[in-house]
Amino acid sequence: MAGEGQSRNLADQVISGRAREGLEQADLADRMGVSLKTVQRIEAGKPVSPTTLSKLGDALHWPTGGYRVAMAGRDPLSVSRLAPEVLAALQRIAARQTEVHRKISLVPDVYDQFGSEAARAALTKLSTEAAALSAETADLLASQLSDSADEGTEVS
Repeated sequence: MAGEGQSRNLADQVISGRAREGLEQADLADRMGVSLKTVQRIEAGKPVSPTTLSKLGDALHWPTGGYRVAMAGRDPLSVSRLAPEVLAALQRIAARQTEVHRKISLVPDVYDQFGSEAARAALTKLSTEAAALSAETADLLASQLSDSADEGTEVS
């Protein structure tokens, strides 16, 4: 799950993206195939599931990985201006995050088979891994943005 600052950054970028597309909240909800309440929660800075992030990126025409850039507080359309090796690294991180979220969805099965202590340990480990992946994404984007600023290249 995203941290509070990341959720707020995402919310700001969604509001900007929706305005750029000329969409009302209900229009965005229709494009995403979700309820109006879901869009309102996103724009209020509430946590967003990986599935919803994917739908959001598609609905706002963000490139693959664009929601990660939005969570870092940058324009998701700037992804197309990131170096190819950075984009490849973001895709690897995204694949690892998808796997972590898949494993998190299996924690109830761990509880049923092995009890609450095992489930708690699994959830703790997976939450730590998810947080590390989010930090890795932020560090990667920060270094790319810093490198671009040093070179005088505009990234957003």
